[in-house]
Amino acid sequence: MNILLTGANGMLGKSIEYWIFKNFPNVKLYSTDIKNLDITNYEQLSIFFDNHPIDIVINCAAYANVDGCEQNPEIAYSVNAAAVGYLAKLTEKYSKKICHISTDYVYAQIGENMPFTEESKLEPLSIYGKSKLLGEKKLMENTDKYFILRTSWMFGFFGENFLKWIYYSSSDKPLRLIVDSFGNPTYSITLSEIIMKIIFTENYGIYNASNFGYTNWYDFGKYILSSAGLTNHKIEKVQSAELKRPAQRPNYSVMNINKIIKTLNYTPPSWQEAVDSCVKILKQKNEF
Repeated sequence: MNILLTGANGMLGKSIEYWIFKNFPNVKLYSTDIKNLDITNYEQLSIFFDNHPIDIVINCAAYANVDGCEQNPEIAYSVNAAAVGYLAKLTEKYSKKICHISTDYVYAQIGENMPFTEESKLEPLSIYGKSKLLGEKKLMENTDKYFILRTSWMFGFFGENFLKWIYYSSSDKPLRLIVDSFGNPTYSITLSEIIMKIIFTENYGIYNASNFGYTNWYDFGKYILSSAGLTNHKIEKVQSAELKRPAQRPNYSVMNINKIIKTLNYTPPSWQEAVDSCVKILKQKNEF
């Protein structure tokens, strides 16, 4: 099998490479990023498809800086929406599959505090969420062989993320962590495993994909410190509004992942188990 991986230098892209290297030695992986494949350039993409025997596309490329999207909406819509449409057109042209990574930020804030299913109302609050939702629509308009995985609160041992920020933080100053925002932490390795399970099926459609369980940022950070044995750190509870960030975030974006569990006959580890696994690797290796 030949896989085109876009956004390969990001946290999830590197995690997928890691997972494939460990578990799928017969997979030919074309790892690309903006430096060698600009997915916002349809002509360049078309030439790449013409010259490479691609079976599946895994699209991890995204402009995921939530506040940056508010300040640069043209970039957000180009990368998160238009480029997804281009990939969809080419996978349809060559009759190939595509797995696209989306976000919990596409859901509406309806005030009921019930976990979102894939059929829940969609009404994003931010440019990031709106551009990702438009990307989903462009994908579905242009091909039928798609997997859309909506994920959230990603962490891992590659790249910059919340867990590593906590793990490598100094104990000199208290960590200010939000108590009124709830979501599903997602280990990039768990998501990589889910991706590599779903793409070998023909169960096309939209799925929520994360580790099992949900929490808030305060308890998430508190558990990371406990797992890492960092006992000297202090934490301060803050409300999300106190941070005064440019983009509005959902206070509740908990997802119901029963559909992916049933489809794959696979229950992802709890987010706590995933944190323990990630911390164990960080303790063993410090080069990530």
